[in-house]
Amino acid sequence: MACLEAAEVAASGDDELEFRALPDARLPTSVNQSGPGPAFFGGVVTTTEPLAANVGRDILAQGGNAVDAAVAVQFMLNVVEPQSSGMGGGGFMLIHFAGAPPGETVVIDFRDVAPANVTIGMFDTSVSSAVKGSSGYAVGVPGTVKGMLYALEHYGTKTRAAVLAPAIAAATNGFNISSRLAGDTGSSQLRLETSTNSLNKGYYAEARGVFRPNGNSLSTGTLLRQPRLATTLQAIVARGATAFYSCADPSGIAAAIVETQTATRSGNSGDAVA
Repeated sequence: MACLEAAEVAASGDDELEFRALPDARLPTSVNQSGPGPAFFGGVVTTTEPLAANVGRDILAQGGNAVDAAVAVQFMLNVVEPQSSGMGGGGFMLIHFAGAPPGETVVIDFRDVAPANVTIGMFDTSVSSAVKGSSGYAVGVPGTVKGMLYALEHYGTKTRAAVLAPAIAAATNGFNISSRLAGDTGSSQLRLETSTNSLNKGYYAEARGVFRPNGNSLSTGTLLRQPRLATTLQAIVARGATAFYSCADPSGIAAAIVETQTATRSGNSGDAVA
C-alpha cells in the first residue's frame, strides 16, 4: 500500500520544498509520540519499502505532483514488494489538489473485479473450496495498471516513461531484497516447490526461477533482478495499459487463469492456484 500526502506541493516553489520520506512510518524522535502526528511542509511519502518511498520523494523533488509520485511509487512497489503490491491487484485513489474547494476531491476506483464468467452461486457454501479460494474463478481482474495510468493521464504532469523509469531500473539492475520479502518467499516454499499437480508445475516455474533460483530461498540483502518484469514495464511505457490487458501470450496471466478454471470444472483442481 502506498500513501502520499502532498497538499502543498502544487502551490510551493522549488526553493520552499522540504521533503521527508518516512519509509517505515516511524515518527521523528523530536515529536511527542502521544500527541498529533508531525506536520511537514511540501510533501510526505510513506510506504512499507524505503526504496519506493525514495522514488516518490525524488519525483516530487523533480517537480512532479502528488499523483506523479503516487504512480511512480506503486510501480516501484510492484518490483520491490511484489507479494503485497503487484500489478495483479487493485485499489483506490483519493486526489485533492492544493487550493481546491473542500468538496472537490477526486476518487478513482480501480479495485479488481470478479471474472466475467463468475456467478454468485459459485461461492455458495456447498461449492468446492478449490473453486472459492484457489482456482481461476477466485482471481480478480487486475485494476492497478489501468487505474494508475488513468490517474497519471488525467491528473499527473509527467510521462509514463518518467514515472516508470525507477521501477524499470530496479527490475533490470536489481535491488537488495528486504527481510520481509525474504521471509515471505521463504514461507511460500512449499507452494513454489515442484508440485505433483501438473498445473502447478507450469504456473510456478516462473516464480521459482525468480524467487527460488537453484532451489534455494532468497536471503535478506540478496540482489534480485527481474528482467521479464522490466520488459513488461517497458511495454506499458510504450503502449499504455493495452500492453498489460491485451496480451496474446498463451503463457500469460489470463491463459493460466482460464486453464485453472477448466481444470476445476473437470474435477482436477488439486492444489492449483492461478
